[in-house]
Amino acid sequence: MSTDPSGSLAMHPEDITASVPLEGVSGCSAGGLKPPVPALAAGRLPRLRSLDALRGFDMFWIIGGGALIEAIAEYWSTPGFKAVTGQLEHVKWHGFQFEDLIFPLFLFISGVTMPFALVSRLERGEGKGGLYWRIGRRVVLLVFLGLVVNGLFKCDFAHQRYCSVLGRIGLAYGLAAVIVINAGVRVQLLSFIGLLVAYWAALRYIPVPGVGAGRWDDQSTCLAGYVDRLLVPGKLYRGDHDPEGLLSTVPAVSTALLGAMAGHWLRGARPGGVVKALGLVVAGLVGLFLGLVIGGGDLPGLTEFWGGLFNSLPESWRQGIAGLPEFCRQWKPLFPINKNLWSSSFVLYAGGWSLLLLGLFYLVIDVIGLWRWSFVFIVIGLNPITIYVGQRFIDFRAAADFFFQGAVHRWAAEAAWPMLSQAGEFLLVWLFLYFLYRKKVFLKV
Repeated sequence: MSTDPSGSLAMHPEDITASVPLEGVSGCSAGGLKPPVPALAAGRLPRLRSLDALRGFDMFWIIGGGALIEAIAEYWSTPGFKAVTGQLEHVKWHGFQFEDLIFPLFLFISGVTMPFALVSRLERGEGKGGLYWRIGRRVVLLVFLGLVVNGLFKCDFAHQRYCSVLGRIGLAYGLAAVIVINAGVRVQLLSFIGLLVAYWAALRYIPVPGVGAGRWDDQSTCLAGYVDRLLVPGKLYRGDHDPEGLLSTVPAVSTALLGAMAGHWLRGARPGGVVKALGLVVAGLVGLFLGLVIGGGDLPGLTEFWGGLFNSLPESWRQGIAGLPEFCRQWKPLFPINKNLWSSSFVLYAGGWSLLLLGLFYLVIDVIGLWRWSFVFIVIGLNPITIYVGQRFIDFRAAADFFFQGAVHRWAAEAAWPMLSQAGEFLLVWLFLYFLYRKKVFLKV
């Protein structure tokens, strides 16, 4: 998996993810965690396995799944594998690849849980004061854990990185949660739009001293980087800009709100499951379209993905839209898709993919009932923060070498050693999570 530090969720201090709080989500409770079965409790909605599975799918790429796919591709070296591994790298600035989806998908999922974990408590008569305490506690703990992972206990405060992925998740979740428990879906939608428009307007029209306004083609000239240099102490990840900086947290709130609105849709008694899934898919397609219209063009990742998709169409289809690729290459974006800036178009485009994935997982797992294939993801998704933090203290690679290296070197071809070594490491990570799952040990914030 890529170790590009552009704010992604990876497995080192600069690129860290956090699990969303599990309490009240998908059958979880403060006293423990029930097995992932969609049973109807008295007065409660059935459990959504798809949320656990989707969270686990996202974590899969962080805890070694991406590195395993890359190792397999290196061994087999087929065009299909090469195409997949090409998506496991971050774009440097403008553009989008699969790796850039991992972080916003997590934040989106945290939003999906809000109607189940927060709004349901209000409906059961819990006061807002208690909810504010829960939300505030989670924000503080996530920000603190982000500082810890970034080296807080080294006590080198002058070089401490204060921005973090955990911190962004905490702040975006907290602000979105306050909106969710105080406003209806319509106001949440208006807030979602308003934050995206306000962020675009700020970067477009507020001048950076000595540079001017609307300069977002370079991290050193954009307003977000200037605000970080002005207000954030310690070290910025990229020196003059931090992917998890202060100003770019504003549109991240919209990512969480988009998830919350999807959660409202799923939590409603009507319509039926198939229609709900189709609604998510349609909303996802709309998000992709708007993201491309506002922020698309001849950008890294986009040209390769959509160009490849176009070339895979039947010849008769391509003839009918022969001018589309050139039209797209000439398109001038209003606000380019950019993960480092968490641009408004990035929120829409990544949100579109998130909605599509949620709709697919929900349809297959919860509506159709085909869930057993996703058990490997469910185990991961029920304990994401545990394994993320655990990997900071447990050397799974050394353990894999201890258990598997001798057999691998003795009986496997040398070309397969990296692939089998990575597979062994991932197996140990998953077995560790399965052990915790069987013992009902779940770390939550």
